[in-house]
Amino acid sequence: MTAFRNGEYRKVTGYLRQHLNTRNIQGLSTSGSVDDELWILLEYYSEVEDVGLKFLLDNGIKNKTTRKTTYKHFQAYVRQAKNYYNSAKVLAPRSAGLLYYYCFLNLAKAALVVRDPSIGGKKITHGLSYKINSDPHFIKQSVNILNDGVFPKLYALYFGQSVKQMSLTIPALLNYCTDIGYQCQMAGIHQTKIIYSYYAHCVDKTKKTGWGLVAIPQASLLLKYHKSIKSFIDTFEKIELPQLSCRELFDLDAFQQSHYSFFQSREEKKWISDNIPSEPEVRSETLAALSRVFQTYYFAKGADFAISLPYLPNKQVRMDETIAIYLIMFYLSNLVRYNPRYLEGLLSKKESWLIDSFVRSCSVTFLRAFISRIIGTDYIIEAR
Repeated sequence: MTAFRNGEYRKVTGYLRQHLNTRNIQGLSTSGSVDDELWILLEYYSEVEDVGLKFLLDNGIKNKTTRKTTYKHFQAYVRQAKNYYNSAKVLAPRSAGLLYYYCFLNLAKAALVVRDPSIGGKKITHGLSYKINSDPHFIKQSVNILNDGVFPKLYALYFGQSVKQMSLTIPALLNYCTDIGYQCQMAGIHQTKIIYSYYAHCVDKTKKTGWGLVAIPQASLLLKYHKSIKSFIDTFEKIELPQLSCRELFDLDAFQQSHYSFFQSREEKKWISDNIPSEPEVRSETLAALSRVFQTYYFAKGADFAISLPYLPNKQVRMDETIAIYLIMFYLSNLVRYNPRYLEGLLSKKESWLIDSFVRSCSVTFLRAFISRIIGTDYIIEAR
């Protein structure tokens, strides 16, 4: 059976704790609502024409005429998305899923048109389908990914790889939604899919070297997904971290430490100069090692990044919280449109309670990640 390689702890004489992100980070606080703040940030690009045109130019749209046309499409998609979102907020959760999905769909089109102006204004299918299951049990409910349409294009943009035509079950997707992790546990369908983890850039000042150090709870779960974490296994080694170092680096007490595994880069990186550590190189190496399971953490406290385990050990299809929320909201929109009887039949069951919890909680989480993706900056927004 595949296992982590063991290594010897290197003495740390200096360190830097930081969020592990693939984009620039901007921390903000707001006295209003987080979702309002996110829409305001996006509207800087969709409503201020000079800014929007430069944004499209920076994203590779060089032709002036194409840029102006694309800006109008981008603006329209964002406006529609916001209108659907605000309307969904005042609806009952059982009905709100339809409008939240239309919001997400238009945001997806806004993201896509920035990269591919040719889709602007064209009729394009959802790229997903839902078939009413002859087995009414919630555990059998699923959505199907099609070969073409918005979702396959979005998936390719999001993960940098295509997705095969396949079926995904709703209970399995719900386990990626951290806002309702406890509710999934209460409902008896919980499986750990998102693992909150810590990162530190460590140095040895005497040798002028640096390396990455990560703390991961439930690390044994990763071994079920060997294909997806091979790069991590090849790049990092498991170590025993002294208790004092654990408290200093990650603020974990002895009890918390017992639930974590600690991994350091196998190779030390030489400093860029006598006074400049190799932080960018170490950071890039760590991100590359985790690339197939990495997920940004959009809060100031609680973790430095998240590991998003693939969809099922046998398939190991890349999945994260944002994409899972999108898929579930598509499913709920179909229940509202085409299968309301099934939805009404859940009213006195725990599945209805779980769906309500999802709709109430997960839309803001989607906005945090998706608007950050569109703009190209990870916004860590906290309410005052």
